[in-house]
This record gives sequence, structure tokens and C-alpha cells, in this order.
Amino acid sequence: MHPDLLQRLKKGPLVSLWLLLWLLLGILFGIYPATAQEGMITPQLLSLTNEKPTWVMQGTITNTITPSDDTYVWNLYPNDSFGSEETMWIYNNDQYDMYSVGLLKFQYKIPPNAVVTSAKLSLKIQENSSASGLPSYAYLLDLTPWDEDTVTWNSLPKPLQGTSSITNTLLSYGPNSWDTWDVTELVKYAIDHQDSITKTISFGLNMAQNSDHSQEWFTKESGNSPELTITYKTVTDSGMVRGYAWDDANRNGRRENDEPGVPHVKLGLQKVNDGSGQQVETDQNGFFQFSEVPPGSYTLTIVPTAGILPTTENPVQIQVDAGSVINVNFGVYHLTHWLYHPFDLKP
Repeated sequence: MHPDLLQRLKKGPLVSLWLLLWLLLGILFGIYPATAQEGMITPQLLSLTNEKPTWVMQGTITNTITPSDDTYVWNLYPNDSFGSEETMWIYNNDQYDMYSVGLLKFQYKIPPNAVVTSAKLSLKIQENSSASGLPSYAYLLDLTPWDEDTVTWNSLPKPLQGTSSITNTLLSYGPNSWDTWDVTELVKYAIDHQDSITKTISFGLNMAQNSDHSQEWFTKESGNSPELTITYKTVTDSGMVRGYAWDDANRNGRRENDEPGVPHVKLGLQKVNDGSGQQVETDQNGFFQFSEVPPGSYTLTIVPTAGILPTTENPVQIQVDAGSVINVNFGVYHLTHWLYHPFDLKP
């Protein structure tokens, strides 16, 4: 047992008995005293229904866009930027401690009621390439601002936490040869995790370790620009419900900068008139989404889970309209916090 917790328990036997009983009930049955729900704050409900007239479309839509920024950074020149060059290249050689990483940034305006069905990243191969047959990786970058004229190896954006990389096998040079990556899941993630209509989608590209070969592509400055092709469908006869579950460590019902999202929180969405419903689980960043929800009145709730206590209103009643996007955020308190700060919760 944590020594600080042991000292606290020794000081107040009666209070300690109540706290231990409270913890036991929570862990075994997911049941908590009503007093632990005091002071809850209603989460923000944000509907983008008012934007719907701008986005009334039918069917499937495909757009091909070019990057606003594309360049590479090189560890041998850690303070230099190469944004004006007509090619970008990636290289990885552990023996000589030489590495370069490609960077691309796209700006994409997409309707709030759109569901991405496919996305492909394509770069035209330059003749100096020598990495044919080797694997390469495309991954999302975090939203740290960068531009091609100033970014360097020392300011290289980090991979976005909670996402994985996409692998492809590089091709050999030809008059019209393009390397491509299926980045559908990465684009969906980037779009779903930004509230603004115009999304920033940034990719990093690198080689397999110790490949001793390089792959070179044309940049937008060459006239043979990289391309990101996105296909989506607009959901005009249904809506979306999405949001975050975050670690409300101080139980004030408001998300602070140091309170991260909580993964693996189960949420249920149940229609009021017929009881039909579905369930999802938050991802590594605490994000959840119910897509293509038919119009109607619903109850959104955190599914009772041992060790997790909601700190904001739960359940929440919502109205879903055709084409609407409803955002609901939940604060949750981990009982593991209580083990180290048992007097934060008053009996």
C-alpha cells in the first residue's frame, strides 16, 4: 500500500472504514454513493445543424488535392530547411547515422456530415530513386504548426500519438511511376479529431531501418505535385454523435490542459421511442463516434464500468436531426486517483 495512504488511514479509522467500503462497492459492482455525483456540470452540446444548408449533397464525392507544404528534413543539416527544392527524399542508414524524413501538409474543407470511405496518398518518383522493393511508412504528424520554409530536423513534428503507420512497398523509377499509400484510416482519424470544417492533414514519410537506399519524389515546386485523393459520402438522412471522455482528475466537470482523454470507455446510444441502440468504445485519445444515426430522440450514457465514475451529467438526452453533428464530452474520474488522494472525495 502507498505509504502516504497508510498514514492517512491510521489518522481516521471511521473515515477510513467508509472510504474502504466505498472503494470495495465501486470495484466489485460499479456502484457508487449518490454523494459522489454532487456538483456535476452539464457537458457542452454543440449542434452543427445550422450549417446543413451549405452542405446539402447527395451520393459519393471524390476530391484530389495538392499539399500546401511539402519538403524533407535531414539530420546531417539539422538547422537547414529545404522547402524551395523541387524534390524530397527519404533515407535511413544506421551505419553512417544518416536519416531524412519527408513531410507533407494538406488543407481540406469537408462537410461536417461527411463520412470518408477512401483516401490515397500519391507521390511521383524521381529518377534518382534506388529503394525499389523496400518498405516505407506513412504516418500522421501532430498538429504542431510547421511550414516548408522554416521546418528543420531540430523542429521536426512528432508522430501523432494514438495512431499507427501505413506501410507500402516502394516502386522503381519510370516515366510515370507513382508511389502510393492507402491512408484511409489516417485521414478519417485526422478529420474526426478536428472540430473545424477545414482540416489540417500532415504526413511524415520514412524508410525501413538501415535500408542504405533512398527514394526521391517530386514536390509541388516541380510541377509534378504530390496528391491526396479523398472519397467521401454525405449523410443527409442521418446524423452523427461524437465527443471525448477525459480524465477529470479534479472532478470540476471542466477539461483542463493537463487532463488527457481516457481510452476504452464504453458508451451506449439508445433511441427513446423503441429502445434500439448501439455501443462504442473510446479510442486511445478518448474519442468516440456514432455514425449514420437515424433522426430521433436518444439517450447517450457511459456504460457502468467498475473503477470509473462520471463527473458530468450521465446519461444525456439528445435530439439527432438529419445532417446534424452532436458533440458531447464526458468527464470521468478514475478510482486509482483516490488511492493516492483519498480525502479528495468527501464522505
